[in-house]
Amino acid sequence: QIGVMQALSAVDAASNAVEMATAGISLPLGGDAVHTGLGLAQVAVNDAGSVASSGLQAGLAEARVHTTNANAIGTSAAQAAFASAQGTSNSIKTFGNTSAGVAVRAQTEAADVTAGASTEAQRMLV
Repeated sequence: QIGVMQALSAVDAASNAVEMATAGISLPLGGDAVHTGLGLAQVAVNDAGSVASSGLQAGLAEARVHTTNANAIGTSAAQAAFASAQGTSNSIKTFGNTSAGVAVRAQTEAADVTAGASTEAQRMLV
């Protein structure tokens, strides 16, 4: 009986040792796995944040380029319209001046003809 009791005690001791060893191994491994999982999750969050931030910056940069281009196009169109309006205005002024000049010349010619006729009439009277 003493031998059996000693054998059972030895089995209990061995069982306890296995349990302790299992507990000692599984807890740190479990903890490591949790830490690793959390670490991976954090990395994934950081990566997602970086991608989102880069996407936002790219979007803002593109929007700025579009705005700059639109402003440049608007400015160019306005300048072209202004130049065209100025050109039209100058053409109208030139045409007006020319017409006025023609009218003045016609008046001068009419006055010359009238004066010539008057002189001719006086000469004929004399």
